[in-house]
Amino acid sequence: PVHSCRGRESRSYPVCRYIPVDSFKEYGVAKEVSNEVLNSITNRLVDIMGGRAEFLQKIGLEFKDNHISDTIHAVNVSTGLKSMALLEYALRIGAIEEGDILILDEPEINLHPEWQLEYARSLVELQKKFELKIIITTHSPYFMRAIECFTDMSNTMDRLNVYRVSKEKDTGKTSIENVSYSEYGMTDLYDDLSAPLETLEDLLNETYGG
Repeated sequence: PVHSCRGRESRSYPVCRYIPVDSFKEYGVAKEVSNEVLNSITNRLVDIMGGRAEFLQKIGLEFKDNHISDTIHAVNVSTGLKSMALLEYALRIGAIEEGDILILDEPEINLHPEWQLEYARSLVELQKKFELKIIITTHSPYFMRAIECFTDMSNTMDRLNVYRVSKEKDTGKTSIENVSYSEYGMTDLYDDLSAPLETLEDLLNETYGG
């Protein structure tokens, strides 16, 4: 059954307990990753982005597009692409190790839905490979569903916890609920994420009839 979230007195935000990389340590000598799984992930990310991040002395972080001769400074790169590029860079220089904690705040921002799926796939594969603790906040149903599906396909559902954060309009009280194991928890979560589209559909129906 699908339970509509319309008419509720609260706004809900999904929090997926997987953890993108907003910062990384500068390594004097970058070490290339030879592992087959990591090569597969980094190559996929580079193909999606059409380039990769580079750290240049006296300049800092730049993005090198495969079809542009000049590098692009990080401030001129979208938030989503920057997050993906930093992840690829951190993997390439060996900055991510087994058991590390990664924290990603809405990594799907400015990413095409297809890119969101590939990003999610890479994170799930990394979690399984490195036993990482990954915390992700997201408002994207594409990204959330991708995390859920790829986790299922990798047989690691026991490692996934999804939390729904709600704030009551009247009281301002915030509640956090683990919906991973509740009967309708994930359904309600996707209802929350799709509510704006339902609102638009209702407005169109009111305008044109339906």
